[in-house]
Amino acid sequence: MSLKSDDRRRHPRTIFSTKEKVLVAFQIADSDKTIEGNFMNLSLAGLSASVERSNSQLLQEGTRLVLKEVSGFEPLKFMADLEMKIVWTLDNSYLASVGFGCEFLSMQPDLEEKIRQFIASRNPSSTA
Repeated sequence: MSLKSDDRRRHPRTIFSTKEKVLVAFQIADSDKTIEGNFMNLSLAGLSASVERSNSQLLQEGTRLVLKEVSGFEPLKFMADLEMKIVWTLDNSYLASVGFGCEFLSMQPDLEEKIRQFIASRNPSSTA
């Protein structure tokens, strides 16, 4: 029996289409290096994004990041300075970009509630 990925997920998520052009800027923790990319999806546990292949050399599982800015989508401005760690990367040579997933670290309850409300507002049928 095969489960769809949605059936295995712990938390509801919202997906950002490429038409929405939601961009993110991360700083590598304890460094002055930054990575900019496209916001792909968001859940209470974390987020995923993609970056151009030429900017992907800093993406390693376990690397700690700080989300510095979300642009192109005003309702997510509250997410600045959120700490996370990379838990997976998707690097296929036939793709122009490299995807990665992050798990949030030590999120404050008020921020968690804002994310929950945001996901519910985009996915009315979810039980975020």
